[in-house]
Amino acid sequence: LLRLEKASEISADTDVAGGATLVFAEDTHQIDAGVNMDGQGTYKITGKLRVTDTATVGESATLHIDNGGYLAGPGTLQMNGTLAWENGHIGDIGVPEAPTVNIGTGGAANLTSGSNKLFDHAPTINNQGTVSWTDGNIELVGDADDEAKFNNLPGGIFDISSHDHYLK
Repeated sequence: LLRLEKASEISADTDVAGGATLVFAEDTHQIDAGVNMDGQGTYKITGKLRVTDTATVGESATLHIDNGGYLAGPGTLQMNGTLAWENGHIGDIGVPEAPTVNIGTGGAANLTSGSNKLFDHAPTINNQGTVSWTDGNIELVGDADDEAKFNNLPGGIFDISSHDHYLK
């Protein structure tokens, strides 16, 4: 476990080994253009991870949003691995720059736990992989001009087995 508690900037490719976790905690951490987050380990967001341009999560890696963490924009995150979204935000409260998350054909997003998943101020999710919503409310935060977008593209699967709510 490596826990980054102060602001950081990731400007080169990273590789987290299987069974290991890199935690972006308590502050704003920036991922620069072209960064690949690879390995078989987990990148966990409990603070704020800001994608400035285009970055990629590799096929074997997991990006875990928990404890009220934020995946913020204005960039694009190509999700070829797994997004584990238990509790937290995609987008940022009061910030008009929302991220785009592209879930690739081999990628997945698992929306689990009884906690809310918040889309803040117009993020976009484009799904060509598999999204499984099993637990917890999904809540859109913002006004009519800030609406979040979920595009289930050809080949994409959106499996809803949750009894929770989609709130606006």
